[in-house]
Amino acid sequence: MKINKNVHIKFSLPIITLIAIVIGIYASSITGDPHWLNRMGALIASIAALAILLQIAVEINLEEKRSKIDSKELKENQKISVSPVDELQVRLEIKRFEIQRRKLTKERLLIASYVTFTAMLGELLHGFGDLLMCSLFHICSNH
Repeated sequence: MKINKNVHIKFSLPIITLIAIVIGIYASSITGDPHWLNRMGALIASIAALAILLQIAVEINLEEKRSKIDSKELKENQKISVSPVDELQVRLEIKRFEIQRRKLTKERLLIASYVTFTAMLGELLHGFGDLLMCSLFHICSNH
């Protein structure tokens, strides 16, 4: 069974991020130390860095799909058209390949945005998590 890496990035990454944030807020509340949210922010940034490996695997997979589409399109373009119906069929195939290419490009941007957003959120929490805990939940360190 082939594992779909897109699923891990689209669904698992946000869920893990949310769990880390909840744990950070909870740990800060229990211990009275607002830096737990900072620590979870660092963890989230690290997870996003690992997700880059998944993103690369997804990119390779998408590139393979794109190559298949391009080779099919090239073969379709090389067919000799004998009738208007054949020409129409070739044009429809070309249009279908263009739509598939656009879908692959959108998928590539979506995956990159998930990883980038997660890394940004992690770094923001890493830098400002304690201030957030202090201002929102009034859990401030005494030193």
